[in-house]
Amino acid sequence: MPGRICCPDTIRAREVLLTAFYTRAVTVVKGRRVVEVMQDHLRLDGGQTLPADFVFWAAQAAPSLWLEESGLDTTSEGFVRVAPTLQTLSHPGIFAAGDVAAVQNRALPKSGVFAVRMAKPLERNLRAYLAGPPLSAYKPQRHSLSLIGTADRRAIASYGPWAGHSALFWRWKDWIDRRFMKQFTNLTR
Repeated sequence: MPGRICCPDTIRAREVLLTAFYTRAVTVVKGRRVVEVMQDHLRLDGGQTLPADFVFWAAQAAPSLWLEESGLDTTSEGFVRVAPTLQTLSHPGIFAAGDVAAVQNRALPKSGVFAVRMAKPLERNLRAYLAGPPLSAYKPQRHSLSLIGTADRRAIASYGPWAGHSALFWRWKDWIDRRFMKQFTNLTR
């Protein structure tokens, strides 16, 4: 299938991903609880079984349970509530960043792109907190690029409302991934 880039009014990332699943005869089960996984099938709540050659279990990001017991202010899901400065709301001397943080008045996806980009503002604010200068707000980007390989030398790309599936996106993903991993190959002590 040739690659396609879609506009916001047609196919979005979720639809492109589901199309890729259905094209590859992948069964997608949403809103059900898996109660048992065996070698060649799985059992859902209610007793239904599904044959399976391979099970790919996707789950959302979840914080460690100890955070709710830590005394830090957390969301109903257990993520640590932080100000835009990445200081926890309940204990300003404690900072949190990455997937564990829920930035006040910002609904950010739990994505490595956002988590990694909190590192520099976190470092800057930790230094400022210790030295005395005023802290600055973390300003997340509006959209982020998402590239999902589909095991056929193609990838799904999405950015904001735009999405597509092609071999070009696979080459782009492969280049980005290799460039990222290369920084960890020649580490010195």
